[in-house]
Amino acid sequence: MTAVPRRLLLLNLKGAVVTLDAMGTQIEIVQEIQRGEGDYVLALKGNQGKLCEQVKAWFDQAQAHHWQGIDYSYDQTTESGHHRLETREVWAVPVTQLPPLHRQNQWLGLTTVVMVRSYRQLWNKTTTEVRLYLSSLEADAQRHNQVIRSHALY
Repeated sequence: MTAVPRRLLLLNLKGAVVTLDAMGTQIEIVQEIQRGEGDYVLALKGNQGKLCEQVKAWFDQAQAHHWQGIDYSYDQTTESGHHRLETREVWAVPVTQLPPLHRQNQWLGLTTVVMVRSYRQLWNKTTTEVRLYLSSLEADAQRHNQVIRSHALY
């Protein structure tokens, strides 16, 4: 984990969007990205314990109440290839819509939480996967869908 912040120092991050998997979802890495005037979209999993649990529970509750009274952005795409059909649904929600998150003030630039639900249909089975993200980008589901799908440094 010490290699990622050092590599970020070598890059011109101004205006870039850095995407990292859950291993890179660290406060120190976010600080380096923000210092370099970049943005981030970081996978949120169990290694962030309470924060992940809070975000997951919030999305579960929002869905159970049919997003009533919540300001959010939504995007859906369907792609086919490699003998499968994949539908991706993306919800991007400003953090202002959520109660205070665990250590929220330490995640510099955090403006959005994102949920992606993917349905993959293969010839013999259908799978569903849900992934969560922290982001410094505005709550634009279409943009998040593109950034997450390409999972690259811009």
